Amino acid sequence: MSRDEILDAVAWFIEAAPLDELPTVRSFGMSKDATRNGAAVAAKLQPEVLAWDATTPPPPSMVSLAREFLVTIGVAEQLGIPWAAP
Repeated sequence: MSRDEILDAVAWFIEAAPLDELPTVRSFGMSKDATRNGAAVAAKLQPEVLAWDATTPPPPSMVSLAREFLVTIGVAEQLGIPWAAP
């Protein structure tokens, strides 16, 4: 994924955060709590992605937050990404 694609995905979750107060919010079949938790992690991940130059490997802190984000939204296992860093 490109830096811009990552930012677009993260931004969607950050923008979804206020919607989690609505009782019927569902995102991609995710629960309201999963959406809210994903938005919270995405908000931490966004500055890391913005600071990354995309020409060097991402810093460990960004990789860790990205892993946490994927676990939080429930797609890490389907992507074969373990929760714990190798």
